[in-house]
Amino acid sequence: MKFRLLIFCFFTLLSLSAQDTSKITEIDRLVLEINSLTLPPKTDTLKNIRPNLEIVTLVSFISANGELYKCIYNVTADISEQGLTKRSIGITNYYYHKNETIKIERYILDEGIENRSVWYYWEGKPIYNTGKSADSEVMANDLLNASREIRKKVIGSEIKK
Repeated sequence: MKFRLLIFCFFTLLSLSAQDTSKITEIDRLVLEINSLTLPPKTDTLKNIRPNLEIVTLVSFISANGELYKCIYNVTADISEQGLTKRSIGITNYYYHKNETIKIERYILDEGIENRSVWYYWEGKPIYNTGKSADSEVMANDLLNASREIRKKVIGSEIKK
């Protein structure tokens, strides 16, 4: 009896994993389509300059007919301390399908150390991430909320035009 229960649990977990894998494959296929779009991106640059700190953010997004497909935040921060300047670069790519977040990629280069993380979303919920930190789930939800705010701003501005 225990053996049958163990086998049942094993196959149940295996099927759940297979479902997520097929969703991830579908999301990656959609992202490939989005990256193949020939729509021109709309861009803006934001600068925040303070003593010992300069942050330049390049924001680009691709949208058409009230649908947001992709948004990219490219942030460069120069921090000056004791005559030395340290540069950090962060790039976050937000991907949308039918105005719902499907994938977020984040690349960070800080003092020569590169960190890359990817979050996958299905039906408005995080389903998988490559983050190795203990707060990866919290980060998944924070990024999802940020992506929703981006969508509201971009789509809202397109509707007003």
